Amino acid sequence: MYKRPCNQFVASFVGKTNLIRGIISDDESGVMTSFGNVQLLHSPNTRPKQEVKLSIRPESCQINQQGQYTGIVSEVYYAGEYQEVRVCLNCTPEACLQGEKEEMLIRVSIEHDIELNEPISFDISPDLIAVVNE
Repeated sequence: MYKRPCNQFVASFVGKTNLIRGIISDDESGVMTSFGNVQLLHSPNTRPKQEVKLSIRPESCQINQQGQYTGIVSEVYYAGEYQEVRVCLNCTPEACLQGEKEEMLIRVSIEHDIELNEPISFDISPDLIAVVNE
């Protein structure tokens, strides 16, 4: 249920998640989102070019200087042994501050020094990504 929630309610009920809109790729191996192609391990009951919503768990994102995805840090919350970092995806710092943005929550080790409004790059592990029904 945590790794493969069937709908948005279940995805949100059993933990924190990012709900992201996208379109299934022609070969059904990924989803094109506003911030890039996200790889899928499982895409049950989907078809090419179908509009879908993804559940992406914050802990599936890993900071990486050469990461596939980029954004601007808009908020940082300390949560004991990790930080929850809200990232404004593929936008300028000005757009983030004006509320014109798509955001993702990622979990980062406290060993990383994360600053507001700094660019950040990350990768997403496909094991905690699921296509969910609305």
